[in-house]
Amino acid sequence: MTRQIVFILEKQDAIEALKAYYRDHALSRRTFMRLFLLWIIAVALMSAVLVMIDGSDWYQNWGRSLYRISAIYAAIIIAIWALNYCVLIPHHVQQLVKNDKQIGLEQSWVWDDHAVAIKSSYIRGTYPFRLFSGWREYPTFIALYISPKKFNVLPKAPMNDEQLEDLRTIFKREIAAEEK
Repeated sequence: MTRQIVFILEKQDAIEALKAYYRDHALSRRTFMRLFLLWIIAVALMSAVLVMIDGSDWYQNWGRSLYRISAIYAAIIIAIWALNYCVLIPHHVQQLVKNDKQIGLEQSWVWDDHAVAIKSSYIRGTYPFRLFSGWREYPTFIALYISPKKFNVLPKAPMNDEQLEDLRTIFKREIAAEEK
């Protein structure tokens, strides 16, 4: 088995990879917990403001008002999240891909048990697998994370099953953890 692949990262593959990454982040438990905390804080602050303004009327009608405030803030937060997921993420991805100089260049990846050598007309170097913070496998590509927001895309199409299994084994052994 050869431990080398040569591929050209197409614009559509890069867009798909970035959208998958950012949408996974938008759907993560951590994101939803932050949104839930934001909702609780917003409702508590608005309730405190109404107590200061309305005084005793607030205490008499707190049930209906609290439900309304909660529903309004929940709707606002859900609308902002949906806007981010459906509009802002694709726009951000288009901007990142537009500025990426590696799109359309032929890349050569050669790896052994401890490092990968990446060579193209734009980038050249040998990188130990331990420098990567994580990895994640998607249906058509593998993402190797350098940092939480920067990663390399390795398409699966140019690899055979033996190479793919070899890379999975190396990643499981050398890289800290597979991203969830």
